[in-house]
Amino acid sequence: MSPVHGITPALAHVSSEANLLVRSVEACAAPHTYRSVFNIDGTHPYLYENPAIANHVSGTTFVDMGRQLLKAISHLYYGTPIDSRFVLHNIDLEFLCWAKLGVDIEVTVTAEMQGGKKVDSARSCRATLTWKQEGHLLAKAKSRFTLLSAALEARLMTRQYARPPMVSDPHEAMTEPMVAKLSVA
Repeated sequence: MSPVHGITPALAHVSSEANLLVRSVEACAAPHTYRSVFNIDGTHPYLYENPAIANHVSGTTFVDMGRQLLKAISHLYYGTPIDSRFVLHNIDLEFLCWAKLGVDIEVTVTAEMQGGKKVDSARSCRATLTWKQEGHLLAKAKSRFTLLSAALEARLMTRQYARPPMVSDPHEAMTEPMVAKLSVA
């Protein structure tokens, strides 16, 4: 194993120390593989405000912890500028059992980061994450996201937001199934 790197709120793209879910990461012997150990006590005011889920580590915590860790890994090991934007395209997350509060959870990440061709170009990324607690597999996930500069994000958003609203036949819309597409970044 390599040296353990501390993760700051800036590396995880959170504004507050209280929202930082993962505090360190280290590179493993296998290429592009990283390990982190974290512990969730269940007292976070947003993630655990619902008493019905305050008896285990919530799925939302896994998603946000993974997001924070992937951002930190991209900065620490791939030289991604700190002001980079992360666009999550998909996450396929399978929960296998409940995670106990107050007990260490180990996450292993395998990352594939494509290099950008130009300084301001986007980088395609894929990651596989596995979480274990007391040796038991808790969850596993596959994710795909893009890293891009703030300037490129601004150009893409300006172009997207400039599109006029779609006009459709209201009768046509009623015959099509309702499908929601959610993107978390």
